[in-house]
Amino acid sequence: MADADDPKAAFFGFLTHFVEEGAAKRDLIVAVMGAGMEHDEFSEAVKGDLNDAIGVLLQRAQAVGAVRPDVRPDAVLALLGATCRRRCIPLRHLLSIC
Repeated sequence: MADADDPKAAFFGFLTHFVEEGAAKRDLIVAVMGAGMEHDEFSEAVKGDLNDAIGVLLQRAQAVGAVRPDVRPDAVLALLGATCRRRCIPLRHLLSIC
């Protein structure tokens, strides 16, 4: 996705896929996001890698004007985690940051 021809589609496609999968696999998302759980080195590493990947997609989307320049990867990751934990939050609320 980081090399996709359309950075906007890659970024929003990733967000959509993450939330759809996260809703189906909430236990994994909760573990990765550390929602009230003890962090271990593995979950911190996964969270760091995920934050880095989001950063690449986000930066490319921002470069083409698809996402506001003040949005940061850690904010996107936090919103993704919250959205996955609370399936009742429609994806459109998450996407309103952009």
